[in-house]
Amino acid sequence: MKKVRGFSLIELVVVAVISGVLMTGGIAAYRSIGNRQQVKQAGISFQTNLRLFQGKALAGEKPIDCTAANKLSYYKVEYVLENKYSVQPICAGKTPTAVSYDLDEGISFNLPWTEIKFYNQESHIEGGQTIQLVKTGTIAPYYEVTIDNSGVISGEMH
Repeated sequence: MKKVRGFSLIELVVVAVISGVLMTGGIAAYRSIGNRQQVKQAGISFQTNLRLFQGKALAGEKPIDCTAANKLSYYKVEYVLENKYSVQPICAGKTPTAVSYDLDEGISFNLPWTEIKFYNQESHIEGGQTIQLVKTGTIAPYYEVTIDNSGVISGEMH
């Protein structure tokens, strides 16, 4: 009787094909996790900026351009482009220039949204809504920032 050692060519090919399929699936899953984390980080940054300007409005903090005689009315945050938004303090008498902010590269707003107003030393907000951030050119996964008219700003990954 002849003793067979090793594996046949068919067995090796089957193992190689199965390994390739598993590796391809692993790489796809890894890319998906990377995109998800990128969207989540951009959403958290946007949410943090909204809270920052809400805090400035609540504290009555106004920029240098607004003199002592020019009372701060509110901070206005508005959609500019799919990957850009601006913030502008509105003061009585003189209104400083708006400052634009870019979202992280490859991230955009899913849809245009209406302006948000954080009023001076008031907790309520005008322009409450839900804003979605996505990887540019996709619709999922997305990070949803909810701005409630009562002043609550929250975010959640979907």
